[in-house]
Amino acid sequence: MLNDTLISLYQPRQMLRALQLLPAPLTFIQDTFFKERVGATAEAVEVDFYKGKRKLAPFVNMKVNGEVVERDSFVTDTYKPPLIAPEMIITVEDLQKRMAGETIYDGSASSGADRVNRRLGASQAKDLVEMRNSVTRRIEWMCSTLLCTGKIPIKGKGVDQELDLSRYWNYQDLTQDPKTNWDNLEVDIFAQIRKWKRKFVSQSGLTCDIMIFGSNALDRLYANKEWKEQQKYIQTKLGDYQPKIQSEGLMLVGVVLGVEIYTYEEEYLDDQDLDVLGQPKAKQMIDVNKVIISSTQVSNKIIFGLLYMVDGLGTTNIPLVPETFIDKKAKNLLQRLSSRPLPVPTNIDGFITATVCTGGDTLAAKSSGEGNQESEADSANAPKKASK
Repeated sequence: MLNDTLISLYQPRQMLRALQLLPAPLTFIQDTFFKERVGATAEAVEVDFYKGKRKLAPFVNMKVNGEVVERDSFVTDTYKPPLIAPEMIITVEDLQKRMAGETIYDGSASSGADRVNRRLGASQAKDLVEMRNSVTRRIEWMCSTLLCTGKIPIKGKGVDQELDLSRYWNYQDLTQDPKTNWDNLEVDIFAQIRKWKRKFVSQSGLTCDIMIFGSNALDRLYANKEWKEQQKYIQTKLGDYQPKIQSEGLMLVGVVLGVEIYTYEEEYLDDQDLDVLGQPKAKQMIDVNKVIISSTQVSNKIIFGLLYMVDGLGTTNIPLVPETFIDKKAKNLLQRLSSRPLPVPTNIDGFITATVCTGGDTLAAKSSGEGNQESEADSANAPKKASK
């Protein structure tokens, strides 16, 4: 039933061509901050993190030689890119069942074997899309988790480790001071944005042109009194306040002081944080209480580690490697999609991560408090029903 002729169409080389044509999920963080893709040439990779300054060349006397200057400082760490490898199995029983959306009473003269072969091809394509989406989403999660925490926890089947760059990261916690905590709706958010811009250009040498707000941070922005005042106008001297939907889960909130402000609400299921029913919790890619400050010109990359092929093709370092394994005795077909990604923020000073608020309860309480005062006043003036 799982004939060799059909299976040969789904060997790695053929599957790679098909994989490149499939639509991918949203990858805003990768596409914006980790544009470069590099293939590793060894099992472990050495990663350089630059922390350069914008130094001026020295003046020297015409009669003396030049002056030796120090190179921009960098640190080097060695890492092994982690392995991501989801698998899906197609059984004979799967091929004997009608697929979702399949019409079997269409009057066609196709044989049962033809239907099974069509189901096999359709099942392989469907599984390939599902696995590719999950791998792509995992890489997006790695990039966004790194930006939010300076770390990438790597936990799964037979692996429990952590890629920790937090000692190099630029953190700010505005919640420690009531004067800067965005839970206080009197905070001057525009002044904070100006401070971030100045600090960013000072530490990185780049112009800050993008900020990404978590959903709670965005709620604080909308509730802020100064922001509300500016919202009376679509455009002011401070910026453009007309929101624009960019794609599913991504919105351009506005352009403020030359900085594009986005909110990114793409979600994932956290397999390391389960609810009371044992199901993974849905979370957003960007921490809801944080703001990421950066530049679209920042230079970063994703390194893809070596993958060892089991069919005699040797090793490869491409981003995604699909493989098919056939168990003729059990009449099963297994598909695997492997990748070894390692997000590398080459310019470590190209990011500032700020915690600006503590959660949704405080703002909700304030908003409901104002609403309760109005509702209590209305109820006091409303006619009372006669008691029976």
